[in-house]
Amino acid sequence: MMYEVLFVCTGNTCRSAMAKALYQKRCEDEGIKFVGESAGIYVPYPDVANKMAVKAMQIYNIDLSNHIATQITKEDILNSKVILTMTDHHKQILINNISGISEKVFTFYEYVFNEKKDVEDPYGKDFKEYIKIAEELKTLVNSMKLS
Repeated sequence: MMYEVLFVCTGNTCRSAMAKALYQKRCEDEGIKFVGESAGIYVPYPDVANKMAVKAMQIYNIDLSNHIATQITKEDILNSKVILTMTDHHKQILINNISGISEKVFTFYEYVFNEKKDVEDPYGKDFKEYIKIAEELKTLVNSMKLS
């Protein structure tokens, strides 16, 4: 499957899952066909979305309870038009492991605002941090150009 956009974080239980869900909702709200996915750099086993990420997405009327964390694959990378990572570290891991992809891998902030900034990981923090990250991701998604 070819993806317009692939969102990537560490475990695919918080940030990239929330970003994908927000992007999907925006596409649906604007009548644009959704072609996207999310994945993690390190997903040792399939896992569900973090409970606080699920709760944070409920604020936007998004149900993340059926999300299953997925390990990123070389096929995902090669079959994605744009890959948006949550941190520069994630970006460097992808670029260093697969040659010829640097022109389509960006941090989320780099892609949207041409800014060198990471989306911090809320994992292990309180619910206020999940809400803060969800708001940040919503701002990024809403500022993206949709094709």
